[in-house]
Amino acid sequence: MGLLEEYIAGGNLVPADKSVISAADIESTYLPWTTQRALKDGQYYGLPLDVQTLLVYRNNALFEEAGLDPAAPFTDLNDLYEQSVKLTKKTGGFTDQVGFDTSYYSAFQTILYQQYFQREQNGQPWVDRATNQLVWRDYPEVLNLFKWFVKLSTDTDDSAFLPGESRFGLGKAAMTLAHPVNRGNLAQQAPDLKYTIVPFAPRLAGQQPYTGGSHWAWVVGKWAADPQMAWRWVQYCTSTDAQFVWSETGGDLPSAAALSSDARFRTDANAKTVMDSLSYASPWEWVGWAEWVGEFDTARDQVVLGGQSPENAFNTMVDNLNKVIAQHSA
Repeated sequence: MGLLEEYIAGGNLVPADKSVISAADIESTYLPWTTQRALKDGQYYGLPLDVQTLLVYRNNALFEEAGLDPAAPFTDLNDLYEQSVKLTKKTGGFTDQVGFDTSYYSAFQTILYQQYFQREQNGQPWVDRATNQLVWRDYPEVLNLFKWFVKLSTDTDDSAFLPGESRFGLGKAAMTLAHPVNRGNLAQQAPDLKYTIVPFAPRLAGQQPYTGGSHWAWVVGKWAADPQMAWRWVQYCTSTDAQFVWSETGGDLPSAAALSSDARFRTDANAKTVMDSLSYASPWEWVGWAEWVGEFDTARDQVVLGGQSPENAFNTMVDNLNKVIAQHSA
């Protein structure tokens, strides 16, 4: 998703064949946020698949042991922090249980920053079109969110505790931020684990829920021998019928708007929460892909492990991400 616009701008993709699926058909079939990054000059260059959102998974037993209701929504970010502290266990300076597994550092920061811009700045894009640079420094709240995140990660997590393991699946993390596809992983790793999925916390009490949405796009390259036939294949593989297969085999969420309320995707309380999240998502705004993961991870580590000030780590991250944006926009 983060590379799609670059491929389109580079002339590498063939737009949707109108005899197969028109722009109007795409707009009436798919959730708007799953196709908006594939649109240029009135033409669509891809159809969405592997749709995911970000939600919080809670260990029911650990919540109940701490006197907390695993199904109760967060009031705000402070509520999330306080619950995480309460659920963190240490003995003699050694971690026994993390309150919140924050190890998906890139996703955590993405949802925090996008939530702020979507809910409080009228959907202000991350990147200023005039300068092709991040606008984060213009909004002090973004730095404050970074500070909040590294404090949460410092106080309620421990990257040296069971590194590389599924700490939530092992019952050693009370909460984790994950995609809906993680339900399938947990069914294999920890079939007896009882957990509840809830929306991410709003920054401020009373705000509507928000989540960052991600997806892949099936496209047709300009080198295709028969673009029309290739687009027929793309349309078939992302059709409503096909989306049931992808859901059952890979844990994908549907991108077809008509399926958002389909009972077959809403079989229990967690599934309903997952499906509801499709209605309040917006796509990740990365320009590029792997570089963002590295910069988000490094910024967190520089503060939590390296002792740098949040201000220095944040500014370095912004400088480096601006270079990434320039590279992928050239």
